[in-house]
Amino acid sequence: MECNIARQVITARDIQLFFGKGQRMSYKMIADMRKHYNKKRHQPVTIDEFCNYYNVKRVDLYNAIILGTKPKENKK
Repeated sequence: MECNIARQVITARDIQLFFGKGQRMSYKMIADMRKHYNKKRHQPVTIDEFCNYYNVKRVDLYNAIILGTKPKENKK
């Protein structure tokens, strides 16, 4: 079951949703990945690079991104 999302770049908010980390730690994790992949500061980190670096399944990450962006339902 492959989920498709329109973008290919990981954001700090995605990392926050997936790992439950804070904003600053999420940016640090992106910086560490950029250093590992020899990228410059303006170059984005892709979702594939993130999954390879942290050894996570792409489907699990997509599910976390999709569930995290849906509006919360109002409970009555």
